[in-house]
Amino acid sequence: MNGRRIYIETAVSWVLFLLVMQFAHASYAFAAYESEPNDDLASATKLSDGVGCGGRLSSKTDEDWFEFELDRNSKVEYVFDNDLYSNGLTSSFWSISVLDAYSNILQANGLGPNHDLTNFIGLKPGRYYLHIKKGANYSSTATYRLTITIDSLSNVELEPNDEQSNATEIFDGIGCQGKLASKGDVDWFVFSVDQNSKVKYLFGNGVQSNGLTSSFWTISIYDSFGNALQTYALGPNKDLSGFIGLKTGLHFIEIKKGANYSSNSTYVIKVDLDPGANVELEPNEDADHSTLIYRGRSYEGKLSSKNDKDWYRFSLSKRTTLGYLFYHEPMSTGLSSSRWILRIYTAGLQELKAMGIGPYYPVSGSIDLNG
Repeated sequence: MNGRRIYIETAVSWVLFLLVMQFAHASYAFAAYESEPNDDLASATKLSDGVGCGGRLSSKTDEDWFEFELDRNSKVEYVFDNDLYSNGLTSSFWSISVLDAYSNILQANGLGPNHDLTNFIGLKPGRYYLHIKKGANYSSTATYRLTITIDSLSNVELEPNDEQSNATEIFDGIGCQGKLASKGDVDWFVFSVDQNSKVKYLFGNGVQSNGLTSSFWTISIYDSFGNALQTYALGPNKDLSGFIGLKTGLHFIEIKKGANYSSNSTYVIKVDLDPGANVELEPNEDADHSTLIYRGRSYEGKLSSKNDKDWYRFSLSKRTTLGYLFYHEPMSTGLSSSRWILRIYTAGLQELKAMGIGPYYPVSGSIDLNG
């Protein structure tokens, strides 16, 4: 009876020893594992929020599909790590893509054999897929782990938002995080102005300089008719802050790569609205779209490019002497005159006065006008 009891205890200890040895040699301890076959969208393995799922591409032709669902707008972070070490290759060993329920690729990543991936994407409610397959240089079987984390509280661009019609809505005073996942990616944002307003905007990015000084980002502001109101080219380690006066309605911000864009990079875009501020209202590049101004009030404006022009109009009920003051930020470039040109016209666009203004000083004067 005693010998029999010793035999059972020894057998259990041996089994436990084997299990400990088996997991000690494994790269990961998986909470879940891909369910084969899962080589197409219809047979995708379901992913759960925060639960790592193990997988393996068993051949060059093997593909693994994973599925997850969202019930609200969310930031989805996905982490892909693998146990394969470098064999001299630096890229294109793994191909990892995010797709919507209509098989549209929303993000695509090429990854080397000894690299892990942490990325995020903003998504609307619905069903989505992660597709893992071999890259161009895939040469052996390898184990990996895939984990998604869903954050429904973050303010993040929602893919797809590559045109005005599906722009991500942003709100006064709330920063929104975004990412250009490739050179061809474009991000559109939309915001509403309920009354004429001065709109301050801030664009911040975490890209460090790689020797480039400009044309890494292109940032444009549009009205609802597709007219570009302001456009900026920005270097990789530069942030942007500025303002624009906008009329009531919907307006758009487009963020896309500049000529020297070279990597997927995160940014934050934010708008702050100041309703009723005395500011030029874009577009006001001709007399027909001029900004109405009133006696005794100061108005803030900006020429955003060499080709920009700002027009203002005012009304007179009788003959009067008009006093004017033009003040600008002193921005010396070695020029002494003609940095600005100020003209005064009649309602029939007859020129009454023209002034070339240097880069340093404000200009004031007066002119007699008929009502």
